[in-house]
Amino acid sequence: MQGKFHSGLGLLAMCLVGYFAAVPAVKAAETKTPRERAIERANERTMANPAAALEEGVTEPSLQPKGIELNDFMFFPSVELDQIYTDNLFAEENNANSDWITIVRPAFKLQSRLPQHAVNLVGSLEAYRHWEYTRDDHENYSLAADGRYDLSVNSELNAQIGTRRYYEDRGSDDDVRGETPTEATAHTLLLGGKTRLNRFLFGGTAQAARLSFGDVNTSSGVPINNSDRDRWEYTGQVTGGYELVPGYSAQTAFSANSRIYDDEFDDFGLQRDSKGWRAEAGLGLDLGQVLRGDLLVGYMKQYYEDDSFADISGPSIRATLNWSPTRMTLIVPSLERSILETTILGASGIVRTAASLSMRHELQRNLIGYGYVSYYNDDFENISGKSNTFETRWRLMYALTDNFYTGLQASYRDKESDFPDGSFKEATVGVRFGVQM
Repeated sequence: MQGKFHSGLGLLAMCLVGYFAAVPAVKAAETKTPRERAIERANERTMANPAAALEEGVTEPSLQPKGIELNDFMFFPSVELDQIYTDNLFAEENNANSDWITIVRPAFKLQSRLPQHAVNLVGSLEAYRHWEYTRDDHENYSLAADGRYDLSVNSELNAQIGTRRYYEDRGSDDDVRGETPTEATAHTLLLGGKTRLNRFLFGGTAQAARLSFGDVNTSSGVPINNSDRDRWEYTGQVTGGYELVPGYSAQTAFSANSRIYDDEFDDFGLQRDSKGWRAEAGLGLDLGQVLRGDLLVGYMKQYYEDDSFADISGPSIRATLNWSPTRMTLIVPSLERSILETTILGASGIVRTAASLSMRHELQRNLIGYGYVSYYNDDFENISGKSNTFETRWRLMYALTDNFYTGLQASYRDKESDFPDGSFKEATVGVRFGVQM
């Protein structure tokens, strides 16, 4: 089964390359200012991940890191130090334990500045050190590279490859409540491209992701097996658009996925392999730097291998707006309904409905505020179980110079779950110091 899907993924990738390669390569025109290019990159990241990308918001050019020139590349190193206090380290419903956490975060970006095409490399390391519960000390890392090949002014090919290690959130319903947090690794490869033909815009991507989870022990030393969660996830997507009038376009998207677990049966004797699809249509907006976004609605379905699992189907939605009412303010509302994986006993999957609002505002040229508010409902299919989570995060950053900055941050989470010990509340406060070049 895996071999067949590997072949299918390769065929899709070759079709994408073959289609876009038919367009002759020409030198792309470069007419945008550095700030306009920076805003465009920030907008693209925000559309993909509103919560994280806003923190990379564009400040005044005089306060942006200058970087180190390396021929056709610019190198941007940075180091951040966070000191965080949490009142519920283990996301417990009762008898919460507090702790201080010191986080050191070195990172770098290597960005090309070629007249045509682009190659970028991004990496980071996060070292968590707990003052009291040192068994939760760990290190996260990520490394990703992406490239763009300009076939013409209107056509391009894209590729991304990345790897990261992280530790599962203690507040996750899939967390097995081990003595230490669950280590997870993810490796991803994405190939794609897009082209514009008069008023039409076509695109496609093929992605493969490898997910692995480490074993942990209970507080009494009994091992907990997580290898039955290891899997491959494959996704292929084609998109199309037609410009109705300048700034407004009709959009359509179709994607198919396959999720293949290493173990044919998990520890409870269930087969968790599945296949699914998602079809949507809607409206796209592109009114320059003021308003950009997509509103897509449609239908989704996931088919499960195990006969005891009911297939999941229902309406889908993806809506994100990127609104800049002023040059100093960015507001991003987002709404999405999707089908996610879970290994909760008896549950085939999760239907998540998530709404969020992200904000960034430059109070002064060197004082920037960030805000994020989200609410999501998780409906566990095939069993009677739900969870609702409210989360908010705020940060105020002050740039001392273009190389040094500091800030204050706070967050709050409130989760209500039908599962035992699944509900909790957590508040954090902290301070950040950073150096960038």
